[in-house]
Amino acid sequence: MNDLSLACPHVPSFLQLQAETKLPQWQRWVGYSGAISDDTFGYVSERLDPEQLRRAARYIHRKLKRGKAFEANKIKGLLCVSLDANEQFCSDHRCCEQCLTREVTCKDASGQEVKKTQYYHKQIYAQLSGPELSVILDFEPMRPGEEECAAALRLLRRLRATHGPRFFDVVRRALTAVTHLDQPPPANFPPNVVIRFDVQPETEPVLQ
Repeated sequence: MNDLSLACPHVPSFLQLQAETKLPQWQRWVGYSGAISDDTFGYVSERLDPEQLRRAARYIHRKLKRGKAFEANKIKGLLCVSLDANEQFCSDHRCCEQCLTREVTCKDASGQEVKKTQYYHKQIYAQLSGPELSVILDFEPMRPGEEECAAALRLLRRLRATHGPRFFDVVRRALTAVTHLDQPPPANFPPNVVIRFDVQPETEPVLQ
């Protein structure tokens, strides 16, 4: 599941995560007073079931909302979730079948510019942000050959099915491309628009 990225979206590798676990603040956070090896993270992550993790996360999200933990996150009375893309696991050599690819220009040993293929993973995150509490609700990996909005649509549809249409009120886009749940956006779709989450696809989603 690229695996601990719900909790550690900016950690580039398990080796880096191993180094983080040596820090006292990490050990206080997880309640374990010792370092955790990269092999352990790899072993565990290979055996994680993404759907089990999502069910556990939904349970926590619903308890937080019932306890009104997200009240400070509201903007003009509306609970707004932000969508954003985050890139991970860039490599010039190693790849898997789920890797995205791009062509980059670099210099070789003689100083000549050469082009090569670079491999990376990228996810779309749905996050409730606030002054007191920020929570990642879910994320969706981008698939090879698709745009950010395609992964965002899968994520929004899953959130609508799992959290319900009224868990939050609006969606704020932070992507380079955005669409309605079932329709492409108009050519002049503004960059910081919010769309309603509880409307049906046949209705107008844009809040003016």
